Amino acid sequence: MLVVQINEMTKILENGIVLNPKGYKIDIIPENIIARVLELGEQGYTHMDIETYDTSWEGDAYSTVSGQNSNNSVRVSNDFMQAVLDEGDWNLFWRTELDDANAESRDPAPCKSIPANDLWDKISKAAWSCADPGLQYDTTINEWHTCSPD
Repeated sequence: MLVVQINEMTKILENGIVLNPKGYKIDIIPENIIARVLELGEQGYTHMDIETYDTSWEGDAYSTVSGQNSNNSVRVSNDFMQAVLDEGDWNLFWRTELDDANAESRDPAPCKSIPANDLWDKISKAAWSCADPGLQYDTTINEWHTCSPD
């Protein structure tokens, strides 16, 4: 069994479990992080900073007032919902790309394309687990509103 001694107080076992001096589990390090650290160590790195983004209930996001009181919504169009039904890809754009492309009379360039079903599954799981994000059916809202378009 591989045991990495971080300092005199903390040990990491090969399965990623972090133990305190009394042997109690205090955290788990994902396997991909362990593999990456071992690869970098073989390349000669002696120090690295690893950022973590925690979305668990015990994470930093929920320990702040803004994390507890935020209300997130996702606006979905009919085109997105059709991409989900057709099991197609969904293009993601930088925030200003659509306006820039329109101003420059060109087609917008997506920064990334992902399967629409994967994105829909993530939205659905998040909404199921904590009631956020809420969904706004953008195209339907705009089609049904009673105000004039100008």
